[in-house]
Amino acid sequence: MTQDREIAEEVVQDVFVKLWNGTTAYQVDKGSFSSWLLTVTRNKAIDEIRRLKRHDHEPMIEKDSLIEQPGSVESTVEWGEQQNAIRSAVLELKQDQQQIIELFYFKGLSQQKIADQCELPLGTVKGRIRLALKHLKGLITQEGGYSIE
Repeated sequence: MTQDREIAEEVVQDVFVKLWNGTTAYQVDKGSFSSWLLTVTRNKAIDEIRRLKRHDHEPMIEKDSLIEQPGSVESTVEWGEQQNAIRSAVLELKQDQQQIIELFYFKGLSQQKIADQCELPLGTVKGRIRLALKHLKGLITQEGGYSIE
Protein backbone atom coordinates (compact mmCIF):
# COMPACT_ATOMS: atom_id res chain seq x y z
CA MET A 1 0.00 0.00 0.00
CA THR A 2 2.73 2.46 0.88
CA GLN A 3 4.92 1.56 -2.10
CA ASP A 4 7.91 2.31 0.11
CA ARG A 5 9.68 -0.32 2.18
CA GLU A 6 10.83 2.13 4.88
CA ILE A 7 7.34 3.55 5.37
CA ALA A 8 5.87 0.04 5.51
CA GLU A 9 8.43 -0.97 8.15
CA GLU A 10 7.62 2.16 10.14
CA VAL A 11 3.89 1.37 9.97
CA VAL A 12 4.43 -2.19 11.20
CA GLN A 13 6.69 -0.97 14.01
CA ASP A 14 4.10 1.61 15.10
CA VAL A 15 1.39 -1.06 15.18
CA PHE A 16 3.52 -3.38 17.29
CA VAL A 17 4.41 -0.54 19.69
CA LYS A 18 0.69 0.21 20.09
CA LEU A 19 0.07 -3.49 20.81
CA TRP A 20 2.95 -3.65 23.28
CA ASN A 21 1.82 -0.53 25.14
CA GLY A 22 -1.78 -1.70 25.18
CA THR A 23 -3.14 1.39 23.43
CA THR A 24 -4.88 -0.84 20.87
CA ALA A 25 -6.92 -3.70 22.29
CA TYR A 26 -8.18 -6.80 20.51
CA GLN A 27 -11.73 -7.93 21.26
CA VAL A 28 -12.42 -11.62 20.70
CA ASP A 29 -16.10 -11.07 19.87
CA LYS A 30 -15.20 -8.76 16.95
CA GLY A 31 -13.52 -11.45 14.80
CA SER A 32 -10.23 -13.29 14.38
CA PHE A 33 -7.00 -11.81 15.67
CA SER A 34 -5.33 -11.90 12.25
CA SER A 35 -8.19 -9.98 10.63
CA TRP A 36 -8.11 -7.40 13.40
CA LEU A 37 -4.32 -7.03 13.12
CA LEU A 38 -4.57 -6.64 9.34
CA THR A 39 -7.23 -3.94 9.76
CA VAL A 40 -5.21 -2.03 12.38
CA THR A 41 -2.12 -2.17 10.16
CA ARG A 42 -4.07 -1.17 7.05
CA ASN A 43 -5.60 1.81 8.85
CA LYS A 44 -2.19 2.91 10.13
CA ALA A 45 -0.77 2.65 6.59
CA ILE A 46 -3.62 4.79 5.23
CA ASP A 47 -3.02 7.36 7.97
CA GLU A 48 0.69 7.45 7.14
CA ILE A 49 0.02 7.84 3.39
CA ARG A 50 -2.36 10.72 4.09
CA ARG A 51 0.13 12.35 6.47
CA LEU A 52 2.89 12.17 3.87
CA LYS A 53 0.63 13.64 1.18
CA ARG A 54 -0.01 16.67 3.40
CA HIS A 55 3.75 17.18 3.76
CA ASP A 56 4.63 17.16 0.10
CA HIS A 57 8.36 16.77 0.34
CA GLU A 58 11.04 14.75 -1.33
CA PRO A 59 12.29 11.90 0.90
CA MET A 60 16.01 11.71 1.58
CA ILE A 61 17.46 8.52 0.13
CA GLU A 62 20.55 7.03 1.68
CA LYS A 63 23.08 5.59 -0.71
CA ASP A 64 23.08 2.18 1.01
CA SER A 65 19.29 1.92 0.98
CA LEU A 66 19.34 1.67 -2.82
CA ILE A 67 20.95 -1.76 -2.60
CA GLU A 68 18.27 -4.43 -2.37
CA GLN A 69 18.87 -6.81 0.50
CA PRO A 70 18.35 -10.30 -0.90
CA GLY A 71 16.24 -12.78 1.01
CA SER A 72 16.68 -16.49 0.85
CA VAL A 73 15.93 -18.10 -2.49
CA GLU A 74 13.23 -20.24 -0.90
CA SER A 75 11.39 -17.30 0.63
CA THR A 76 11.62 -15.32 -2.62
CA VAL A 77 10.19 -18.22 -4.62
CA GLU A 78 7.47 -18.86 -2.05
CA TRP A 79 6.50 -15.17 -2.01
CA GLY A 80 6.32 -15.18 -5.82
CA GLU A 81 4.07 -18.23 -5.76
CA GLN A 82 1.81 -16.62 -3.19
CA GLN A 83 1.56 -13.43 -5.26
CA ASN A 84 0.65 -15.43 -8.35
CA ALA A 85 -1.97 -17.37 -6.40
CA ILE A 86 -3.51 -14.13 -5.11
CA ARG A 87 -3.50 -12.52 -8.57
CA SER A 88 -5.10 -15.61 -10.13
CA ALA A 89 -7.71 -15.80 -7.40
CA VAL A 90 -8.63 -12.11 -7.74
CA LEU A 91 -9.06 -12.57 -11.49
CA GLU A 92 -11.55 -15.38 -10.84
CA LEU A 93 -13.82 -13.10 -8.81
CA LYS A 94 -16.83 -11.41 -10.37
CA GLN A 95 -15.99 -8.04 -11.93
CA ASP A 96 -17.80 -6.03 -9.23
CA GLN A 97 -15.92 -7.88 -6.48
CA GLN A 98 -12.59 -7.39 -8.29
CA GLN A 99 -13.23 -3.66 -8.46
CA ILE A 100 -14.09 -3.42 -4.75
CA ILE A 101 -11.01 -5.46 -3.69
CA GLU A 102 -8.77 -3.33 -5.92
CA LEU A 103 -10.10 -0.07 -4.43
CA PHE A 104 -10.10 -1.28 -0.82
CA TYR A 105 -6.86 -3.27 -0.50
CA PHE A 106 -4.63 -1.99 -3.29
CA LYS A 107 -5.71 1.67 -3.54
CA GLY A 108 -6.43 2.07 0.19
CA LEU A 109 -9.85 3.72 -0.17
CA SER A 110 -12.25 3.58 2.75
CA GLN A 111 -15.50 1.69 2.39
CA GLN A 112 -17.41 4.99 2.37
CA LYS A 113 -15.23 6.44 -0.40
CA ILE A 114 -15.73 3.27 -2.46
CA ALA A 115 -19.49 3.57 -1.95
CA ASP A 116 -19.38 7.20 -3.08
CA GLN A 117 -17.12 6.53 -6.07
CA CYS A 118 -19.07 3.48 -7.28
CA GLU A 119 -22.44 5.02 -6.39
CA LEU A 120 -23.38 2.04 -4.21
CA PRO A 121 -24.90 1.83 -0.75
CA LEU A 122 -22.30 1.37 2.00
CA GLY A 123 -23.87 -1.96 3.01
CA THR A 124 -23.44 -3.28 -0.54
CA VAL A 125 -19.74 -2.37 -0.51
CA LYS A 126 -19.24 -4.08 2.86
CA GLY A 127 -21.11 -7.16 1.65
CA ARG A 128 -19.06 -7.38 -1.56
CA ILE A 129 -15.80 -7.10 0.37
CA ARG A 130 -16.89 -9.82 2.79
CA LEU A 131 -18.08 -12.10 -0.01
CA ALA A 132 -14.97 -11.47 -2.13
CA LEU A 133 -12.68 -12.32 0.79
CA LYS A 134 -14.61 -15.51 1.44
CA HIS A 135 -14.24 -16.50 -2.24
CA LEU A 136 -10.55 -15.53 -2.26
CA LYS A 137 -9.83 -17.62 0.81
CA GLY A 138 -11.44 -20.65 -0.80
CA LEU A 139 -9.70 -20.13 -4.14
CA ILE A 140 -6.25 -19.55 -2.68
CA THR A 141 -6.32 -22.44 -0.22
CA GLN A 142 -7.70 -24.70 -2.96
CA GLU A 143 -5.20 -23.60 -5.61
CA GLY A 144 -1.91 -23.38 -3.79
CA GLY A 145 -2.47 -24.91 -0.42
CA TYR A 146 -1.81 -21.53 1.20
CA SER A 147 -3.85 -20.67 4.23
CA ILE A 148 -5.29 -17.22 4.75
CA GLU A 149 -6.26 -16.24 8.27
